[in-house]
Amino acid sequence: MSLKHRLRTFVFLLAVVPLLGAAWAIDGVIRENGVTKLDSRVASALSTAQATYQSDLAAAGDALSALASSDSLQAALSKQEYASLPAIIQPYAAAGRQLVAVERPDGQLAAGQLATGPATTLVADMVGGDGVSVGRITVSLPLDAERARRLSTADANVGFVVGDLLVTGDGERTGALPAVPERRGTDLTLDGERYRASTLPLADATPPADLVALASRADVDGQASDVRKRLLAVGAFVLILLLVLGELLVRAITGQLGAFARRAQEVGAGRLEGELPVHGTDEFALVARSFNQMARELERRIAELEDERRRVSRTIVRFGHALE
Repeated sequence: MSLKHRLRTFVFLLAVVPLLGAAWAIDGVIRENGVTKLDSRVASALSTAQATYQSDLAAAGDALSALASSDSLQAALSKQEYASLPAIIQPYAAAGRQLVAVERPDGQLAAGQLATGPATTLVADMVGGDGVSVGRITVSLPLDAERARRLSTADANVGFVVGDLLVTGDGERTGALPAVPERRGTDLTLDGERYRASTLPLADATPPADLVALASRADVDGQASDVRKRLLAVGAFVLILLLVLGELLVRAITGQLGAFARRAQEVGAGRLEGELPVHGTDEFALVARSFNQMARELERRIAELEDERRRVSRTIVRFGHALE
């Protein structure tokens, strides 16, 4: 491989390797920044949803306490006047976002509605004056799509994870879900779309359930892709500029070395006239000045030898004439 090719390879590697390293580092920063933003959105949505859920749970507890202390409800259950129960519990069911049900001592539904799916359930047993159970009050917060929509925010969709069931505002999905750590963001894919997710356990949920916040990565990934494209364009421009400058440098070096080689061939052929051009004060200029000085000194030495040869020739001629 010629010097020119070696220099070009060196310049190319010198330009490309730092750019690749910088691109890798910047891409890592972009990814980390996107994940941080998503984790912040997920944490904010999860905190807001938890506060709303706790408010609903407190309201359900208040409704349960009010019903448990209701004299009319106690009397209706004790006398087994179940027909009057709907009117008694209706204000509590309508005022909150919960289901209210009253069950008979044998467990049959006497009034209201029980949750048919996953729910957070609060229960109070009603006992008559003789200490015998007369019924049970159940207040439930269904973990359904409607509640998920209510808990969702502009930052993230909120839903519930119950075993292999994921309930969101868009409906229910069944299937094994990746493990989502508590209060720690993680990536998961649902229906081909990537999300950043985090969970919180829900107390009193039956069966056990977690509150989950999902933030789509589409916007962040799109922004990161746009930034990468701009960086790629800038990197390509810088690379081309560096390669052009490197090519100019390579040509300057090889051109100067070529001039030295041609001059050396001229001197070797005995053509001592002429000098190498000297530009500046760098190492190439120093070599050119030294080469010119060498050529002048060689020319002077050759001239001296030629003069000495002529002098010797004249001496020999005179000596020959004297011998005759």
